[in-house]
Amino acid sequence: MTAPASSKTPALRDPVEHAVRLLDQQAEAIDRLWAISERQRDLIAKGNTVELLQLLPTRRRWIDTVRAIAERLKPHAQGLTAAQPADAGWARARTLHQSVGERLEALRIRDREDCDALAKARKAVADERARLAAGRGTAQAYRAAPASTPPRFTDRVG
Repeated sequence: MTAPASSKTPALRDPVEHAVRLLDQQAEAIDRLWAISERQRDLIAKGNTVELLQLLPTRRRWIDTVRAIAERLKPHAQGLTAAQPADAGWARARTLHQSVGERLEALRIRDREDCDALAKARKAVADERARLAAGRGTAQAYRAAPASTPPRFTDRVG
């Protein structure tokens, strides 16, 4: 008795089609990540950390999806990176692969910019907290100072 054929069997018969299908899925996932990145950038600009934190799990899931697809593409690495296209199918797959790589790099750059913006906002908050703490310290120092007494004048004789 043989095991039932898995859903991956047809893809293994045509590795080019399988690679193209995976690259299409990856491109779609990257499109979703780009939309999330636009929303993330808007939330950062508005300082809306509550919604930003709510958005992050969705972003993580799409990143995991892109990584999982990349893992499934590993068996096709030779066909996707060969210097000379063996056939038109692999040439199309390589074009898609290059496009996906460029889009991922654009996302990485955008994420670095967003990270820098968040770091700048964190620094501004830390600076403001330090300024407020200094103000509180000054106010406490004045409250703790002894009441001033009128000056006492004495002459040389006593």
